Amino acid sequence: LADDDEIDLVVDSIQNRCATVKRIEHIGIHSIFVYLKFSSNEAAAQGFHLLSNWKYHGREIIAKYLRLERYYEHFPEARDSGSTNN
Repeated sequence: LADDDEIDLVVDSIQNRCATVKRIEHIGIHSIFVYLKFSSNEAAAQGFHLLSNWKYHGREIIAKYLRLERYYEHFPEARDSGSTNN
């Protein structure tokens, strides 16, 4: 992602898209990828459904699941972002 303003816009758009999901505990950005940590497996499934094949500014979004330990490898600070029962 290009700059802080673009990152803020992407994060806001994702939060709006997933507003009905309880809850996003962490959002991590690495290169052109945005990673989301949800509060439960059910919330992750809801987020996956909402974000899969979503068009964001003409770009198709591809959602994938990531093992929690792999997520923590990228974003160790996410370990303290809430209790997850994944």
